[in-house]
Amino acid sequence: AAVILGAWIQYSEAYIQQLPSEARKPFILLTFTCAAFLFFVAPIPQDRSYHNFADRRGFCCRCGTFGFTKDQGRLVVPNFMDVASNSVILAGGVFGIIVLMTRDNLELAGDEWQLSVCCPILFLATVTITFGSMYYHWRPCNETLVWDRLPMTVAFMAVFSFLLDDRIATKSNAKLGPLILYPFIFIGILSLIYWHYTDDLRPYFLVQFLPLICIPILFITYPPKYSGQEHILISLFWYVMAKVCEEKDREIYIMSGERVSGHSLKHVLAGFVPFSLSCMLIVRQPLIEE
Repeated sequence: AAVILGAWIQYSEAYIQQLPSEARKPFILLTFTCAAFLFFVAPIPQDRSYHNFADRRGFCCRCGTFGFTKDQGRLVVPNFMDVASNSVILAGGVFGIIVLMTRDNLELAGDEWQLSVCCPILFLATVTITFGSMYYHWRPCNETLVWDRLPMTVAFMAVFSFLLDDRIATKSNAKLGPLILYPFIFIGILSLIYWHYTDDLRPYFLVQFLPLICIPILFITYPPKYSGQEHILISLFWYVMAKVCEEKDREIYIMSGERVSGHSLKHVLAGFVPFSLSCMLIVRQPLIEE
């Protein structure tokens, strides 16, 4: 731990000097917050009961009949609702890619880096989430969960980098996003590797939840460069509601008469996030001169 911390401090000192001066204090604060969390919070193992989802029904098609079944010996698609509900996430990612591909016709506002680098990574990661999540829900276990969380981590870091670049204006017009996107993605992937080999979720929790805490602070502290910011708040709302549904998986399943589970609703609500972000790209216009 001491060697890693020393290397990080050595790297950060050189890296911070490359950042625009207006971004150095937030970056240093972010670094110390993460370090404090890792030092003072005990290791968080993956709860094995996480894989025990409420809706275990499979979809069976056999001898001219089809429908839901709990007969494990006849399953064609296991955990069907949790697998199939990922189609909403896929639709959101594809919609975002189509928006970017038609950006000249839609006259999307934004700098070249946002529209040609960061947003494509975000929406491609969203599409990949679909297949990673389907693979995981087909056979829920820690080994398959890695492939569910890997593209999610890339998407989290792309959104966070986009918002930091979009909000923190610099006097020298230096771009913040290109400096932080790839290091953030690298840190996110390292957090998954660390969890996979140590069964400690602390770094991954930072990757997933720290942006949720920072987004409201960004909105309060820094004025927007573009209109359409309400769609970012709507995206945040959908994501928070998705996490609530994930937490109340079994309760929602029982309340719905065993028709739909909270985890399936989580996928549907999470799929609304890329739609909202795409709408933000479509409607936004510059508020200040660059």
